[in-house]
Amino acid sequence: MSENWDDEKYMTIELSSFTLPVLRDFGVYFIAMIEFDIFLGPVVTLTEIMQGSTFISQLKNSRQLSEVYAGVARTNLNEITVDDKTKTEKIAVSRITPDSEEDLVTVLLISVNDDRYLDEVKKLGEIIIQKSGGSSEDLANVIQTSIRNHIEAAKTTFEKKDESLKLTFDNENRPLKSLGLSNINGFFLVDLKSKYCEFNNLPLWIDEVKFNAKDVLSSIEGQLKDIKNEITTIFINGIPFMAVKGRNDTFGFICLKSTSIGHVSIISKWFSILVEALSDEWKSADRREILAVLTLIDEAGIRGTTPERIRSLGNLLIRSMRIKPIVNYNLPELNDPPPYFLSKSRWDDIISFNGMMTIDETALSWMESVLATVLLLDWARSRRLIFLLDKD
Repeated sequence: MSENWDDEKYMTIELSSFTLPVLRDFGVYFIAMIEFDIFLGPVVTLTEIMQGSTFISQLKNSRQLSEVYAGVARTNLNEITVDDKTKTEKIAVSRITPDSEEDLVTVLLISVNDDRYLDEVKKLGEIIIQKSGGSSEDLANVIQTSIRNHIEAAKTTFEKKDESLKLTFDNENRPLKSLGLSNINGFFLVDLKSKYCEFNNLPLWIDEVKFNAKDVLSSIEGQLKDIKNEITTIFINGIPFMAVKGRNDTFGFICLKSTSIGHVSIISKWFSILVEALSDEWKSADRREILAVLTLIDEAGIRGTTPERIRSLGNLLIRSMRIKPIVNYNLPELNDPPPYFLSKSRWDDIISFNGMMTIDETALSWMESVLATVLLLDWARSRRLIFLLDKD
């Protein structure tokens, strides 16, 4: 029998760009499902997440695949340890007897580069094999759905080696490579008081460098004590980030596309102010609200305004999905013609606010950016044309 990878005993699957980073964060080398075919014997469906496994070659060899299957199919073994001179590889083992084949066993193997997340991987393996029913058909979707549900149920936890710091973070909504901004590559926030890190606006890749959440935390954990209320530059994976401490042991980190002194100086002033707003509001904020604040910072080089107005705009942007404008019905100016810079239709919109739509919903109805909408609403509020109500 042929022992080539292209043999009919072997199949590969592709996983989505959402699933792969999660598995890499868990240190997964590969996921393999071994089924028994009455004509072919053991057959394997395999997806390799990252290179480095010494065990995977045994799954790509017909004779050794049979030996692996025989060794794990009818035992209670739920873990395999593979040692070589440079590292230890751990393999979580799950098994199930498909309903249609009572005498046969399907085995799922998940290999990781150490035992740090082995317990989590074992739980994930059980979920995958139970959802699949022991069949590799549509295995990619089963893996992806299982991981999404697992992440929603229990957020990933990072621990220092001395266990003095435990930080929780959510990777699910991170962009792949771009925030779509002109001057900002990425942003994240660390809240030591609540032990949570907000990574949803830090892309997985910046300038072809991968940013795994746990690696980022490992890089900054020794530097947090040196970050004060003034801007500090730190390097993560060789890339510079501006860092500043806000209120309540909250730290903001921003990566810029340009490192020119003039550009950094202007943005750093705005960033320090806006991290204060984020310090108080980020827990209640949606990812899009935080991105709206970053959009304001992104325009620091082209928009001149006072620190007080920056603070005012930041407070509106960070709550743009929760604040509802309502017109001040007591003003006689409502019957005046619109200012020269406003169209009559936009003026009519402003004097018709009834407290039913949020700022974000207003921006959508106007087909404007949230920032452009907030700039106009802040002008109207400063002239007491409108009030801004917190959403119930």
